[in-house]
Amino acid sequence: MDLLKRLWQLRPLVGEKRQHLMFLSNYLNRTKLRKIKLLINDNRLSFTLSSLGLSKDLGKDLVFPTLELSVPDKKLRAWVDTVNSELVSKIEESMFDDFATKAEEVLPKFVAPKLHGLTTIKQAIALQMFAKEKLHILLLGDPGTGKTEFLQSVEKLYPVTSFGLGSGTSGVGLSVTVKGNKVLPGLLPMANNGICIIDELNLMKKEDYAALYSAMEKGFVSYDKGGSHYRFDANIRLLATANPIGDKFRGNTRDAIVRQLPFEPALLSRFTLVFLIRKPDLKTFIKIAEDIVDKSDKKLSQGDIDFIQHYITYAEGIEPKFPKRLKQLVVEFARDIKLQEDKLFFDVSPRLIHGLINISKSYAKLKLKDEVTKTELEKAKILIMLALENKLESS
Repeated sequence: MDLLKRLWQLRPLVGEKRQHLMFLSNYLNRTKLRKIKLLINDNRLSFTLSSLGLSKDLGKDLVFPTLELSVPDKKLRAWVDTVNSELVSKIEESMFDDFATKAEEVLPKFVAPKLHGLTTIKQAIALQMFAKEKLHILLLGDPGTGKTEFLQSVEKLYPVTSFGLGSGTSGVGLSVTVKGNKVLPGLLPMANNGICIIDELNLMKKEDYAALYSAMEKGFVSYDKGGSHYRFDANIRLLATANPIGDKFRGNTRDAIVRQLPFEPALLSRFTLVFLIRKPDLKTFIKIAEDIVDKSDKKLSQGDIDFIQHYITYAEGIEPKFPKRLKQLVVEFARDIKLQEDKLFFDVSPRLIHGLINISKSYAKLKLKDEVTKTELEKAKILIMLALENKLESS
């Protein structure tokens, strides 16, 4: 009987089952395929059709076979889950190279998708998700312009984030959380190697800025208690919102706007990109009303979120180089913006040049490229100038 059972398990699959196994052979090794065949013949496993659940913007939503357990078996369940997860990952990876050719155009659409316009900000935030370090963004503007929606979408899309309110943080809460005798990572180190999101940064107490500066510049925070010194890595990118002094911008001149900025230059200069967002004029408001109707049912599907998160994680294995042949273009840009400094909304500092290089690398990484070209550098220059001059559409 044992021999007959063994021969039965080893018999070839036929028909649809054979086609499904052949599909899996493109992604799984022979050992797994052999085990799957035995378990299918033994009626302990079956095939079921699945998909990634992608919207058409991300790519063709391929229908493919996955494994389904036919008997109650905890150990086998764990194995099936592992194999299915590996299969999905490899199918996604097979799509990444094709997606990379349109990622620059597509991904910003998934940042605050219900908001009308503000495409420059959406593009900048999409790039921030691919930056390796110190690409900090501040959204500074009137209440009711959708600033928080940007934060919420990044919290959904990016694999590693922490979210806090400027009014609800403190020096201790930013650096660490103290529970009895335990000292645990706070808001900033919780986002280590990720994005720390702070809404209404203007409500944060000034005495708490030291921890923020340390994370933004040095990549760590520290805390001393009872003779003990604690240090936590906090290599973050900061995405924050703030309202102007008096809550709403009044006036359009540079001097009028600068007087209403709620932060001192020491903090503002640490942000790579600062965007001013104004209330919409009548024409824009009508367009927003039309978009609200068109996009009222638009939601990020879990399939889209998973695909984007996995693409970001995959891209993190790429570290684009910045070639020396582009050095002169960087020097010329630095000279040009320094000459225009008195016409810009924000001061120009060497941090901005680091930001230019980081944004250039983010453009390359977004497209899974291992080296920055003049194209990425030129796009980074345009983005920085748009932020410095704040030539943005209203929300």
